[in-house]
Amino acid sequence: MVQLYLNFANRSLLDNLLAPQRKPEEENDENHRNREEEVRIFVKQLLTALQYMHHRNIAHLDLRPEVVLLQDDHLKLADFGQSRHLLCGRAHGEIQGSPEFVAPEVALGKAVNLAADMWSSGVLSYVLLTGLSPFLGDNDKETLSNVVAGHANFNVPEFNGISPEGKDFLGKLLIVEPGKRMSVDQALEHDWLNDPKLADAKLSIDCLREFKYKHKWLVSIVTFFYYLSAYLPFYLPAS
Repeated sequence: MVQLYLNFANRSLLDNLLAPQRKPEEENDENHRNREEEVRIFVKQLLTALQYMHHRNIAHLDLRPEVVLLQDDHLKLADFGQSRHLLCGRAHGEIQGSPEFVAPEVALGKAVNLAADMWSSGVLSYVLLTGLSPFLGDNDKETLSNVVAGHANFNVPEFNGISPEGKDFLGKLLIVEPGKRMSVDQALEHDWLNDPKLADAKLSIDCLREFKYKHKWLVSIVTFFYYLSAYLPFYLPAS
């Protein structure tokens, strides 16, 4: 028989569990640059795939790590169950994307356009650059509330060493008002991605696999602590 005693479970513990396990001397400018370079390749290929759809007035509407695949060193998008061929530039009706990645207008049940995909691309880029999920809450309701509020935190330590262009790129996608976000064409022309070296760059399967694994682990840890706090009594054994 096993008896569980839990005398603490709080946000600081969660932050410690999720913190990158690197020695201070390993977290230098070169490491940041290398990681950011990999992210730029990923995002460039993601947006190139999205551009093909958007030029045909098709919105994916369910961008998340699980729909990103790699074939012959190039990124592919999958799972088009929520996709819409937009009529008059807008889609109506219920859309059920992943709460963590949906745009505010999707969370509110409003009509959506291609800009919804650009928000989701911004969330994916944020996760890739920092290892953090900007709007992830303890449950779907809290996550959607965070999405609607739209307050992404750019002042966390994980942004140390990230280029100003990278931060600016995120800031121009994670905008609550759809009409103010960059379009896919504008995003691909942004200084952060407008680099000839990225045109023929190849994405590593290890990079993509690591990203998916870390994100899945992050969500699992948050979910674990939510259910722990909701269903288990927090007490110290009597002395």
